[in-house]
Amino acid sequence: MSRWKILAIAIGVAVALPAGPTRATAAEPKLTLRGCAVHVEPTGDDLAGLLPGGEPFAFRVEGGLGAGLEAEYRIRPRLGIELAALAADLDAELVTAPGGQVLRDTESAAFELFSAGVNYHRPVGGFDLHVGAFAAIVYFDDVVFLTEVGRSDKLVFDDDTGFGIKLGLDRAIGASGRWLVSLSTRYLGAILEGETAGQDTDLDPLIVSLGIAYRF
Repeated sequence: MSRWKILAIAIGVAVALPAGPTRATAAEPKLTLRGCAVHVEPTGDDLAGLLPGGEPFAFRVEGGLGAGLEAEYRIRPRLGIELAALAADLDAELVTAPGGQVLRDTESAAFELFSAGVNYHRPVGGFDLHVGAFAAIVYFDDVVFLTEVGRSDKLVFDDDTGFGIKLGLDRAIGASGRWLVSLSTRYLGAILEGETAGQDTDLDPLIVSLGIAYRF
């Protein structure tokens, strides 16, 4: 079963769960800020193609850690508009075979995501469960590999836009109820378009975040 289907099933179950009280009061906080640590795990296929010189290569992006910030404003008791920004350092590996000799190099590549979306909230057993959809702009740094002495190869990818879905869970801590522990999972469909023909790759990151939030 694909990750898209798994997350879609989780969202369906979340919406179907019994809800708690939903009546809002004038004093209820409207703005929630979430700061979090994130793990970004690409789920797309590895890339195989040709370098500008015509040499075949294999390219892989692996997961990495980073940080993120989310700001959500409740326009209705159950509906919020969310802006988010996150960044992580991912491991990128290039394998080439000049003259039949296999060479590989692993470098760090910066991944950045900026998104806007809507969340549907549902109180469940003391938790604030929210599901949503978002659009995002993805930035992935150019990667320079040193595949042999005196030689470097560079892969350049254009910025991309994509759409994704989110499943999140907040739990109030402390007497005021304004501080929260926040956990979420995002899945984004994103294709990185290479500068050279045949270098497009599906990144499709699964993003898990854990952090602290405050309601204003």
